[in-house]
Formats: sequence, C-alpha cells, structure tokens
Amino acid sequence: MKRIIAYFLFVIAFTLPAHAAKKLIQNANHGEIDQMTISPNGKFLACGLNQNGIDLWDAQHGKFIKRLANSFIHTVNKSMNETPIMWSKNGNLLLTAVSKEAPTKKDPFHYQYSVRIREMPSGKIIRTFPNLRPPLWTDGKILRVTDGKTIRTWRISDGALLYGHILQLPITAKEPPSPYEYVNYFAFSRNGKYLGYGARLGNAYMCVWDTATGKLIHQINDEYSAGGMPAISDDGRYLVSQGEDPNWTSPPPECSTPACYGHTLKLQLWDFKKEKVIRSWPGFYSNNDVSMFLKFAHDGKHIFASDGFTSHIYDIPTGIIHDADISGNQAISNDDRFWANEYAGRPRITSTSTGKIIRIMRE
Repeated sequence: MKRIIAYFLFVIAFTLPAHAAKKLIQNANHGEIDQMTISPNGKFLACGLNQNGIDLWDAQHGKFIKRLANSFIHTVNKSMNETPIMWSKNGNLLLTAVSKEAPTKKDPFHYQYSVRIREMPSGKIIRTFPNLRPPLWTDGKILRVTDGKTIRTWRISDGALLYGHILQLPITAKEPPSPYEYVNYFAFSRNGKYLGYGARLGNAYMCVWDTATGKLIHQINDEYSAGGMPAISDDGRYLVSQGEDPNWTSPPPECSTPACYGHTLKLQLWDFKKEKVIRSWPGFYSNNDVSMFLKFAHDGKHIFASDGFTSHIYDIPTGIIHDADISGNQAISNDDRFWANEYAGRPRITSTSTGKIIRIMRE
C-alpha cells in the first residue's frame, strides 16, 4: 500500500514545479507545519499541522510518537485548525488554539475560536475555553488572554474566571485596537507578568501593561517604530520592536535578496526607564510588516528573532548579531538552549549556543 501511495505522489510531483513537488513528497505523511513548541524538559516537540491535528515527537531521539487528531470536519466552507501554543511549566499540559470556519450572512469569513488544554503525553482534552484566541499565556495553573480591550485570567483546574481588567488606554489612543490587529501586535512576556503592544493607531506607540491590574505602566511614541509584534523582557523594562527603516528604498525588479519580498525593517531595543533606544539593528526583512518570531531570552541578555528568511540571536550587551541557519516556523526551549524549526519538511532541533543541528525528526 505504501508503494502505491508513493507511486501516485511521484506521478503528481512530475506535474508540479520542482519546489512544490519536493514539498508534497516530504510532507505526505505529516502535512504542513503551522507552529511548533518544545516541552520544558526538552523531551517532546509538538507540531501543529494545517487541519491535520498535532504531531508529537520524541525530541531526544528524533522519533515520531503519535498524532493528536483534532477530529476536524472538512467540507465546503468548513474546516478546523488546531495549533500548539505553549506547554505548562511542568510539561504536563499543552495549550492549543483552535480556529474553525463559521461563515455567516454578514461575514462569510467568520471564524470561531477556542482554547484547548491537553493532558500530556496522552493528548487527552481536559478543558476547553470557548471564544478565546491568541495572544495568550499559561503556567499550567492559570490562563491569561487579551482581546485588545481587556485582559482576563482563568483558573485551568475548574475553568473559573478569576478576574478581568479593562486595559488602560494609551494617552494618544482614542479607542482600542481593532480585533483584527491585536493578534500580531500584542505579546505577553515569557513569565506572563507583562503585556506589550507595538503597532500604529493614528500615531505610532509602544505600551506595556501590568497583567495583574491592566494598568498602563510604560508608553513611548516614535514615528518609525511599533511596526509589528513586540517582545517584552521578563522585568518589563525592555521592549524590542520592529520598525520601518527610513533609509530603505525599493529594490530593482531583478533583485534576488530577501529585501525584494518586503520592506526592510530595523529591530529597536527600548529602555522604558531611559525612554530611549539603546540598541538598533538594521536589515530585518518582512513581507507583511510582522516578524515570524521574536522573543527575549530569560537572561535578558539576548533576543531571538526571525523574519522568515533568516534567523539571528542578538547579543544585547555587545550588539553582536549571531546568524542561525534557521527559517520557517520556530520555537525556543524553556531553558533557551534549543531552537526548533521546520527544515525541508522535517522538524529539527538546533543548539542556540553552537548553531549545530542536534536532532532531525524522522519516522
């Protein structure tokens, strides 16, 4: 049976462009990866597949364990996608986001969203929170979610809403961001204590809120910053944002560098106490003004970033940029030692300190 399937794949592949055929064959068994995340103990790698569920891998040995099916129903205008977001601190729970097409007469592109809590490694769904969507954060005991207007905190054990706060608006904003904007432009700090925002709403500004109170604790306005998703340090003092590079010019049609595919951006590291940029790195590319990956290391001394074309580790004290042979969907381990990404249709684990490939996931 496997030989028959392989034969048909190769027949189809001959009718496709080379790169598309290669992708088809490589992903025949597992599908396109939307997002991935590494368990805190480094034992498991969870990969969310486009409408195919979640693949669970043994990250230490590179072996496939099983697929956590989401039982989606795929018909005309109806499909479901479940993507892993993050693990609990002890690695016993996996937080996943579910989006399902639910067209209406008023909105044919309407989606229903929910958050699932899966017990690991069994994958059993122990709780579902309806009408929630990223950005979100969990430590395994509580779940924090923002919709751009409020920030709410639930207890996972019984699903009870513990408290909710209306986010204090920035001084320059007359209304909250639109619901279509907050997914890309809001981000929680990795310890869940702070919520950051970096986008344009009339004037460009960056903000940080206290997640326990909803109080606005920092705000900075800048014409060329706040172009997309931010990252916030665990102490809430620093925010790294991507902004437009005013020196960028449109490349010629024959250009073949990443700059051809989008605007050249710069990463800026803001110190809220000093209210100024303390580091700036040009040459960050984006085809939609949103980075694919942007996180502070827990030590506060490094930034992990990817624009979809290339990935870098930025050294904050020295400003040195370390290149990483990594692209596509990515994840950083809880201890910052490992970088996971999809390469040639396969998940792989790379060392953040040496850049060497530690493991490639195989059957």
